[in-house]
Amino acid sequence: PLKLTTEGGPLTILLHNYVVPHEEMTTRSLWGAMGWLPGVLGLLGLASALTRRSHWPIALFAALTLLTAARLNIVRYALPAFPLLGLLGVGLLAPLLRFRFAFALTCAILLAQPLWKAVEYNRLLSREDTRVTAGRWMAANLPNGAALALYKNHLWSNPFLGPGNYTLVNIPFVLYSSDGIREDRARPLQYYREQRAGYLIVNSYMMGHHLNPASKAAYPETCQSFEQFYASLDREAVRVYEIKKNERNQPGPDIWIYKL
Repeated sequence: PLKLTTEGGPLTILLHNYVVPHEEMTTRSLWGAMGWLPGVLGLLGLASALTRRSHWPIALFAALTLLTAARLNIVRYALPAFPLLGLLGVGLLAPLLRFRFAFALTCAILLAQPLWKAVEYNRLLSREDTRVTAGRWMAANLPNGAALALYKNHLWSNPFLGPGNYTLVNIPFVLYSSDGIREDRARPLQYYREQRAGYLIVNSYMMGHHLNPASKAAYPETCQSFEQFYASLDREAVRVYEIKKNERNQPGPDIWIYKL
């Protein structure tokens, strides 16, 4: 069956045991989005609502959402359940309302981790994205109208192209076709030279998509072809630009630009 293996397995929704390659701070899981304590409280609230049949429409929707996402191995399908778990968890704190200090202290402890992650996430996004930085370099250093080989069908992972009148040549990135049967393959660098591409651009988002262990297990031949393709870049082309987000503490993917 067709699976978005880059999102991990069923336990990813709860345990946060796999890093989604194209995520900035990997907050798709319950623990990543809510924190351990709020997450546990939310699950307890869900269990309480289901056993007591209180707020059962909300509880049933949240439970079915989590189960469906786990069954399909698509973590983002679980996202609608997270705020509902928060509401159900808060309901368990109702007896503490008689003790204002205890209630306030408990809320402060529960909110500390998700609040910290929200602040860090917004601080990260306030910095210039690597795709903008790379796009500025391209505007200053690449000839107008240059032919670029890049992930044409996944443009948001590429550098910002700006006003440059570039000709685009597509690098395939999918692991499978829409029918879930035919697997795509990476093409050799000679193909892009024959397409008159002068430069080739790759990024860590798509590398992570192709080279993570889950994808390799599900689509071994496709991933092997991309592994060979990425390995050939420094051997058969000239790297003219590189930016890594961790070195600059920027949002966005790592980006490499090669001259063919």
